[in-house]
Order: sequence, then C-alpha cells, then structure tokens
Amino acid sequence: MIKKIINKISRKKRSVKYTLTNQTQCLLTKLSTNLNKPLNKPTSIIISVTPNCPLRCRQCDIWKSPPTKPLTIQQGKIIINKLYQWLGEFCLNFTGGEPFLSRNLPQIIKYAENKGIITHVNTNGFLIDRKLALAIIDSDLSVISFSIDSPLSQIHDNLRGVKNTYHKALKVIRYLQRNRINHPKIYINSIIMDANIKNLDKLVLLVQKEKIDGITFQALLPNLASTQKPVDPRQNPLWPKNIKTLAKNIDKIITKSHNSTIIHSTNENLEIVKKYYINPDCLDNIQCSAGINNFIVDQHGDIRLCFELEPIGNIFRDNPKDVWLNQKSQHQRQTIRQCRKPCKIITCNRFDNQRLNAITSRHF
Repeated sequence: MIKKIINKISRKKRSVKYTLTNQTQCLLTKLSTNLNKPLNKPTSIIISVTPNCPLRCRQCDIWKSPPTKPLTIQQGKIIINKLYQWLGEFCLNFTGGEPFLSRNLPQIIKYAENKGIITHVNTNGFLIDRKLALAIIDSDLSVISFSIDSPLSQIHDNLRGVKNTYHKALKVIRYLQRNRINHPKIYINSIIMDANIKNLDKLVLLVQKEKIDGITFQALLPNLASTQKPVDPRQNPLWPKNIKTLAKNIDKIITKSHNSTIIHSTNENLEIVKKYYINPDCLDNIQCSAGINNFIVDQHGDIRLCFELEPIGNIFRDNPKDVWLNQKSQHQRQTIRQCRKPCKIITCNRFDNQRLNAITSRHF
C-alpha cells in the first residue's frame, strides 16, 4: 500500500513538471516551426521496436517488411540512456510493426519508467497473453493504445487480415482492467474508413461500455511502408464512398465530444479530417511538424525525422543532440516543409503539444 501511495505522488509530481515543461516547449516549437530551425528539443520521441507484425492489415504495408530481430533489452537501455542524458524526463512512444513481438519489451519499459520517463505503446493486442499482460502491468507502463477499427468483430478482423483479432484485443483490455492499479491507462485508436463510418458512434459506446479510458479517431492515410508510387488517396479501396454519410457520422462524434471526456480527438482535428475526405487537396496549406517534433529510433539504432526519409544518424555511434542539429537533419527539414503528403494530418503531428499535455493531465 505504501508503495502505491509513493508511486501515485511521484506520478503527480511528474504531471506538474510536464505541464510546465510543455508550456515552454509549445512556445519554442511554434517559433521553431516558423523559422524551420530546431530551437526546441523534439517532443515526439519514438522507438520502433520492429517492423514485423503478425497481422495483415489492409491499411498498412509495414508487415510486408522482411523478418528482422526486434530490439533487445541491452539496445533499449543504451537508447534510453542516451536520450535521457539529452532530454531528461520525456514521453517515449514504443511502436512497430507490433512492438510486443519483443517479449522483453516490458523490461525495457520498466527501465524507462524507473528514470521518470512516461511510456506509451501502440499495439494490436494479438500477441498479449496472460503472462505478458501481467508483465505489462508490472512494468509501470503509463499508457497502452489498442488499434480497434470497428465494434463489429467481422469488420475489424477483415480490415486486420487475421481472424479473431477483435476478440483477442477485447480480452486483453478486460484482463488489464481487472488487474491494473491505475496504470496502464487504456485507449483505442481507430482509423475512419468506408467499412466503419456508420459505426463510429458505436465505437464510442463500446469505449463507454467497457470503461476504456478514451478513444482517438484518425484519417485514412497512404499505406505505411508502401512501395507503390503516390496516388490519389480517393483511389484507396478503403476510402469512404459516401462522403455525405461520412460527414454526418463525423458530426455525430463532434456532437458527442461536447459532453464526453473519452473522445480525445479535438473537434478542430475532426473537422479537418472531414474536410480532408471531402477534398484531400485542402491539406496543402497545412505545414508538417515532423521535422521539428519527431525523433524516431528504429531497432538498428537508425535515427529519422520522418518514417519516409533516410536516417540522419545512428544513436549507437552518434550523440543524439548532434544528430538533431546536424546538416543532414536541417536539409531534411527543408524537404519536410515542402511535403504535401496527408500524413501531416495525424494527431501526433498536427497537435503534438496538445497530445503531450493530454498524457500528463489525464494519465496521472
């Protein structure tokens, strides 16, 4: 009991510290974006544990990557130590592929949390059994986000390319809820597509029914890691066919969000998503923040500002601060500034500081 109380007080102190830090970072990020020069430190720190994944999602091509060994415990500790020396306490996102292909990930998370780093994992939940779920709880993970695209199992499973993915994810969520003590907080991420536009409000009802902590909606983007040349996004077979129906159902979510704290997509972002589906070219005037916010490290230690661009350094041999400021990164910022790809619409890019503030205020 004493340990629980101490842990709660410690998290509260972290919340206050992050809130103050984010206010400063928000100002520096805005100035850095205007100048296209990093006066700030990155705020969206990502470790890509592996590109591999057991699912075959129709909206993603990362799973087509050749097999590779996931991040090891020792590699994870080296990356975390180097980032901590530069950034101090920060928010760290683990992603993939499917990050829990590394059964050692909870140990890496615990190492980060013991340093005061807020940790977040994106997962499909497919590989999480009871043993791994207990290890996740024991790791003190702050936040875990599950990809669920429909409250109807057959639709979700069809989109994810493997049967029983919906029921497995829901089973894991329920198990974590029964056994956690405040943490991890549990969220759902959902992509708005033709197959689920009539069930967006039912996804919100699912979150309420299952007492999940929140849900975020995002737009359908070109498939990650796709080798195809860029095409009109409206040619994507998952693109909503009836835009009026789409707009009507997004409006339902916006109306619900006025009286709900579980919808974490801002009304502003939902409005932009709606406009994007009506006319994808409407995003041309939105500037991408990846060059100012992102610091991505993969399982080989390669550092990127954007998943689509070449590495700008390697954290195992380079000082991350030097990489952040080197000529190669600054050249890529010019490329990113001119980019017109729609991925700049995603929440973690467009509203990076709001996302961080949400994590500190809602998760502690």
